[in-house]
Formats: sequence, structure tokens, C-alpha cells
Amino acid sequence: MPSAPTFSLHHPDPDIEGDDAIDRPASLRALLHARQPRVFVTPPIIAVNTAVYVTMVVATGQIAFSPQTLVRWGGQFPPAIGGGEWWRLLTAMWMHIHPLHIVLNLVFLWQLGAVVERLLGPRQFLIVYLLSGVLAAVGSLQVQARSLVSVGASGAIFGIVGVLLAVAVAARRDRRLGALMNDLWVRLLALVAYNLAIGFVLPGIDNGAHVGGLVGGFALGWLVAHDSLQATPPLRRTLIPIVLTAALAVAAAIRADDRVDIQAEMVRVERMTTRADADYRAALTDIAAGRRTPAERHRRHRGHGAGRGARRAGAWRHLAAHGTKAPGHRIVARSPRPSR
Repeated sequence: MPSAPTFSLHHPDPDIEGDDAIDRPASLRALLHARQPRVFVTPPIIAVNTAVYVTMVVATGQIAFSPQTLVRWGGQFPPAIGGGEWWRLLTAMWMHIHPLHIVLNLVFLWQLGAVVERLLGPRQFLIVYLLSGVLAAVGSLQVQARSLVSVGASGAIFGIVGVLLAVAVAARRDRRLGALMNDLWVRLLALVAYNLAIGFVLPGIDNGAHVGGLVGGFALGWLVAHDSLQATPPLRRTLIPIVLTAALAVAAAIRADDRVDIQAEMVRVERMTTRADADYRAALTDIAAGRRTPAERHRRHRGHGAGRGARRAGAWRHLAAHGTKAPGHRIVARSPRPSR
């Protein structure tokens, strides 16, 4: 997850509690600390990400990893997922490519994860975090080129941002709760806009995972945490999100290796268009110079319709020279035979 504006929930008076914590907009931090003074899940998640990266460094002797190494260690790779290795939808979120990648992600995870854990409770937060990571992988698979490998915790982090946005939207229906989330709401929107813009500008950033995590996290937040400012949501609310996420993951994994590679198709179409444009310009040059076009030479060589070809060539020469059709000729575009 790229760098972004400073994100902080610190308040100059952290000892505000009770009714004042709801009446004052800047008391979100005090309210959450009063509910759960310590976080229990966010530090272990950070520790696991760090341990995976350190293990990969020790095992490979490198601090930045090639795509081949990432695939061997469980990175998100569409052909492998389509071949039955569905577990990659979950393992890729624990891996990182280089030191800056993991440092930035873990800084954001520490700042945002602690907030969402206190909102949801430790078990609910762990489930929502894992589901966000899977939904980010599902979103990534829809746009990821088949030959690319994707890893990182940023999709899950965007998921917890989506959870906070859902809580902020739900809180706006109540004046006091809306005031409680006003500052956080503005910071979250700036965070999302900045990171998505960077993802669209810089190469090598999987914005499909970011958008998938953000949208999935918002849906999870709406289902699980819409009233989490009033009380910790019950664990049973995570059952429907678990089922829905599992269904989406299965559907995405089944078609991961069968879908059209959009990026490859765009490159192929661009090459065909460039080639056709070059052929067209070359044909116009040949016509203007009085030479036979490649199509005319091909028809003459095969002996098909030489007289008709000459008449059509004359029409094209007249069109190129005068910008109008030659008298007595019509230009007909033949459509290909329909195929099933």
C-alpha cells in the first residue's frame, strides 16, 4: 500500500469518557479505548506478516523476490488457482515483495487495525480481516493478467478501511454519532483517494485488489459493524459474510484460468490495429505511385477475377486521387460469414 497523508486518531485529552465521549466529536479514541484498552489480534497479524517475510529472506538470501519465488511461496497466480490451488487466495495476503512494501503495509495495518479491532472485537475483527483479504483476491482476479503474480496485505487493509467507511456512513443517521466520526470520515476519504490514484498512475500496483478489498470491506462493515459505535457486534453476524465470501471465492477460482486475459487481448488488438493501419497506408502509397497493391498482386497470382480486380483498383486510385468514387463503381464492404 503506497504512502499517504498522516493518519492519526490521537486526541489532546485522551481521558474523556462517559457521556462526553459521545457528545464530543474528537473522542472516538477515548471511546474505543474505554471499550477495549488493549488489542489482541492486530499485533499477531503484524507478527505473522513479518515472520513470513523474514523466513523468505533467510531461505532465499534475497530481500526482494522474483515472481518465480513468489509463486513457489504461495503468491496469487491465476493459472495455479484455476488448477485447484485455491489456498493462494488466502496465502498471498501474508506475503510481500520487498522491505518498503511490507513496512508501509504494516504501518497502515497498525494504525487502522487497532481501530477496527476495538470496534468489532478481536474474533470478529480477525474474521473480517481474513474475509477482506479473500475478497481483495477475488477482485484482483477479475483484472489481473494471467502471467502476473500478486501479493501483499494492502487488499485486506483496504477492506478494514471499507469497514470504517461503512460505520461512518451508518453513524451519519445519528447527529451525535455522526459528529463522532466526522474527522475520521474525511481522513479515510483522503486516504482512499490518494492510494487509488497512486495505484492507477504507478505500474506494478494491484488496484484490482485494492478496489475489491475496499468494496468487500464496505459490504462486510454494513453487514457486521453498522451499529458498532453503540456496542460490539455479536459473532453470529459474521456467518452470512463467511458464506457469501466463500461462494465468491469458489466462483472466482473456478474461472481463474478460463477467463479472457483483458490486458493480453488489449495488446493483441492494438497490434492488429497498428498492422492494419500500416497496410492501409502502404496500399495508398502504392496506389498513388501507380504500383499494384499487395491485394492486387495476390489476386493476380491466384488468377481470381483479374479483370474485376483491375476495375476495383482503378476505383481505389480514383478515390485516392480525387476523393470521390469513380463513375459507374460502387464500393461494397462484405461482412464475414457468421460463425457459431
